[in-house]
Amino acid sequence: MLRDQKHITVALSGGADSMALLNALLALKNEFGIDKISAAHFNHHIRGDEAMRDQKFVENYCEKMGVVCFIGEADVPRYAKENNLSIELAARKLRYEFFNNLDTDIIATAHTASDN
Repeated sequence: MLRDQKHITVALSGGADSMALLNALLALKNEFGIDKISAAHFNHHIRGDEAMRDQKFVENYCEKMGVVCFIGEADVPRYAKENNLSIELAARKLRYEFFNNLDTDIIATAHTASDN
């Protein structure tokens, strides 16, 4: 799936799974013939200061690694209330709208067998 993709963007939350994915792709970039790897972080504004710490961590890590990082954000709780959606559904909708507007060939997301 990743071979010969020109530009892969990693959905980077700052958690262990997405950070491992970014590092694995960076390590395998040449082997897979990937021209560019970037990251995309979406701040849902659900967890207040903790969400801002996650965003800053992602921004700083990407800068250190020389990875372009796209940042998106939305007030998910407000959007969920205004549109009569669950927080989870509203977060997913807004996050994927952000991802779909990025100029990239593929969005790589890190999921494990325990993810629902």
